[in-house]
Amino acid sequence: MRSEKLQTAAVAAALALSAGLLASAAQGSVVYLDPNFGVNISDPETNIRYRMSGTNWDQMIAVDSNVSTSTIASQANLGNNSALNGRLFNFEIAYTAGSGFAFRIFDNALSSTIGWTAPVSGESPTRAFNAMKIYVQAGPSFGTGVTQAQAEALNFSFSASGLTNVGSLRDLSRAWNGADQGLDLQYLYSTADLSQVDWRLAGQLRLSYTGPSNANIDERVKFNIKLGQGVPTPGAVTALALAGLVATRRRR
Repeated sequence: MRSEKLQTAAVAAALALSAGLLASAAQGSVVYLDPNFGVNISDPETNIRYRMSGTNWDQMIAVDSNVSTSTIASQANLGNNSALNGRLFNFEIAYTAGSGFAFRIFDNALSSTIGWTAPVSGESPTRAFNAMKIYVQAGPSFGTGVTQAQAEALNFSFSASGLTNVGSLRDLSRAWNGADQGLDLQYLYSTADLSQVDWRLAGQLRLSYTGPSNANIDERVKFNIKLGQGVPTPGAVTALALAGLVATRRRR
């Protein structure tokens, strides 16, 4: 009984410390780029995606976590499977406060930019959000003839006007060779409302697979970001508190 009380007291102290640090951090606006903690993000979620599709869109912004014709704000077809397979692209997602999103994919031969700057299905591109779930996925299943696949997101950078970064994002990679390995993911969490500042997330993307050029691989190998209102998971509280303490000391 005593050990349970001590554990409860320790958790309460950590929560109090975290709350205090986050409150003070809000004055200086901190963004936590830490792949080791989790965030629960609630609907509605802005959904930004790059995938390979032989006949449909490859680049997309949707206004909800559920993608459909009514929720897609903007899309682009970048080419067929053969044109995109194994190709290394640069990407940039830029947000302008009071306006909305621009999502650019480019290399030396191609440049495609799509955006969300006007209401879609009653949802505004400037609604409040403070967190991102960033992930790559390969699988869980492929059609006949596909023997392996890989999704990679590399060399991330994030900057936002007036915000201080704590930590850094890591490279993401997920491979499939007949068995599902789930997602490779990380979170970005801000103490400030990210809809109120200009920010930019950039990096590189590569999707690849081995199999027929006409294989239906839609939604089976992709890079995805979901943005919404986030709350750190219980296990993240201590990590945030420690990171906030470091950030506070840096500002002093």
